[in-house]
Amino acid sequence: MPHVIRLRKPWMRSPAGVGESVRVDVPDGSPPAGETCLVYTRRFNRPSGLTDADRVELIVSNWAGKLTALVVNDQALPFDDVDADFADAGGRWDITDLLIPANFVTIELSRDGKALPCLNGDVRLRIVAEEL
Repeated sequence: MPHVIRLRKPWMRSPAGVGESVRVDVPDGSPPAGETCLVYTRRFNRPSGLTDADRVELIVSNWAGKLTALVVNDQALPFDDVDADFADAGGRWDITDLLIPANFVTIELSRDGKALPCLNGDVRLRIVAEEL
């Protein structure tokens, strides 16, 4: 059975990655009005007790706007197949090989039509043990 770690808080949110960052919880219930691009960042430790057979997935359950960057420890994660409906369904990425003792995730969202950017879903680590 998978083990889930919610990455609730503290997240930092900044407009377009510049300017003053503010601490927020995720899901973000109070995004600033009028921003066309928001960058969310968070540090997290490598989960303890992982074995060589375990996989760790980063799950972003929902967002508003367009996903424009998803980075873990300076490594961009692919999302080329993201379409307009993907934000409602969320996304899942295997980050097992990217993990180090102290990790950093960046999620950048931009305005998509009328949808203002907002990380309005939860973000989780899902640890999946290989079944023998």
